Amino acid sequence: MILNKQGYHIIKTILFFAFSRKAQLSIKELSGRLHISEKVMEQVLLVLKKSGLLLSKRGPKGGYRLARDICDMRMKDLIDKTGQRIEIMYVENENRKDSPIEAIMGDLNMKIEDQVNKKLSEITVSGLVEELRNKVVNTGLDYFI
Repeated sequence: MILNKQGYHIIKTILFFAFSRKAQLSIKELSGRLHISEKVMEQVLLVLKKSGLLLSKRGPKGGYRLARDICDMRMKDLIDKTGQRIEIMYVENENRKDSPIEAIMGDLNMKIEDQVNKKLSEITVSGLVEELRNKVVNTGLDYFI
């Protein structure tokens, strides 16, 4: 995938919340359903809470829930809002290939990869060299290849 593992788990968790329509979900329930360790799930939920996408309630009937309707949120906005970086990386859960959410994540990976490859096909080495020259000239840096 184009995100690090935490970004991957963040998107996976948000998709689960949006799909499940449950009012509140506990860390244990999310961890079990998404096949993510509780420790990692805690970190993911903290990022989502800090970014304002989730609310939490303490206590025996507590858990996490969406702070607002996110159906119209764009993936780029979600990635930006949670402070994730875009990196090319493939993530696949061999044990859960038959899971619908894993299939959706696989489809998302292919769509993103297609777009990255399309963009990379437009960028030439000479174009990058020209950009480098412009940066060196504009910043007054000395740089030799």
